[in-house]
Amino acid sequence: MATAESPTLGESLAHAPPRSSLAYGYHLGFPSFFSSVPWRLPLLLSMGAYFSVLYATTSYAQLFLPRTPVRVYDNIFDAGTWGGFFIICIMVCVVLGLRVDDARVLVACTCVVAAFVVGVVVVWVWLARTYGGDEDEDEASSESTSARLPV
Repeated sequence: MATAESPTLGESLAHAPPRSSLAYGYHLGFPSFFSSVPWRLPLLLSMGAYFSVLYATTSYAQLFLPRTPVRVYDNIFDAGTWGGFFIICIMVCVVLGLRVDDARVLVACTCVVAAFVVGVVVVWVWLARTYGGDEDEDEASSESTSARLPV
């Protein structure tokens, strides 16, 4: 008695057209959330860039700027994290959650986040100039460094 082997899943689906929901929605003409309004994705990505630059700055201070006072580090980390959360995250969540379609609003919000990123880079440069350098510097450069330290 010969029994016929049952077909495998791959064999049964080999000739069937793909029916994934994303491809099916694209085929029907439903635009995606980010492609329907082009400035939504840069807004979301700029928020991620802000937190990446902030954490890169604080990590740089921990690793390469050992003379940075703990209070300065804590203030930068807290202000950047909480300020970024309350201003940037809430703004992005409201704008994307309400599905704002006006490109001017999305561009303005992206520019606000870009200004925050520039601010973090300015703080990073200030940290590196104020607390960077070798401890074996000559006397002249040590005096100029101590003049820049906060009181």
